[in-house]
Amino acid sequence: MSKTRISFLKVLKSNKGGLATIIAIVVSIIMVLSLVSYSLLNQVAGAKATADNAAMEQQKINIMLQNPNIVTGNVVKDYMRNETELGISVTVDGISSGEVAASNIVDSVLYKMTKDYNEDGLLSSIEFEQLDLSWN
Repeated sequence: MSKTRISFLKVLKSNKGGLATIIAIVVSIIMVLSLVSYSLLNQVAGAKATADNAAMEQQKINIMLQNPNIVTGNVVKDYMRNETELGISVTVDGISSGEVAASNIVDSVLYKMTKDYNEDGLLSSIEFEQLDLSWN
């Protein structure tokens, strides 16, 4: 086996490689790394937004588990639809349900539910008040 010595200066001056080839390789590597990092940054931002959303939903679930009188907008809509069938009056944020459009009730919003019963122990009215989650 013979040892071959490669001179760095000889490679830089060579027609087969040279400085231009080294610069092209370095620029190519930089471009590939920048494209990969750009796509990863977008994915990380998306993951952060998803995590924030999940944290808010978890907070809502914890609030509902702590207090059985906290319900979602779905429950409010259900009581509004069945108000006459149940023979009760429903108010949402102090307004009679007849004056509130169901489309104005957001399913994922939390409401505090207060039930009133008549002297026979039957449900007579339900009041829903939207919770302010800005303090959480």
